[in-house]
Amino acid sequence: MDMKPFAILLAFLGSVGWGLSATLFKRTTRHVGPVHFYNLDRKRIISLLKRPPFISAVILKAICGGLYLAALSLAELLVVGPMIALVYPSQALSARFIIGETISKMDAVCIIGVFIGVGLIASAGVGL
Repeated sequence: MDMKPFAILLAFLGSVGWGLSATLFKRTTRHVGPVHFYNLDRKRIISLLKRPPFISAVILKAICGGLYLAALSLAELLVVGPMIALVYPSQALSARFIIGETISKMDAVCIIGVFIGVGLIASAGVGL
């Protein structure tokens, strides 16, 4: 049985989730303030750990990393690898709808271009 379509699905879900987790991290920093190595005191770390979006983002990153690893074990890197490009559109779209960031016309064109490019690579990888 050819596992490439399933591997592409896993990589797609992993990439979309990875982008969503970045948006959740951004949402957390809006409440906690800028996070840098030089200002990570105990109070700021505890404040981060108390925020459900931060905890959700950490868990989501772990799950998505596992999905991507599973996809790599099922199909060639040349099929699964390009799916990482979907992180950018998923970050942009989730940031737009979750935290209200704006998407310029050029951003929208790039998002469409990434979807078309990844779709072509994925369809070539499964022999469509």
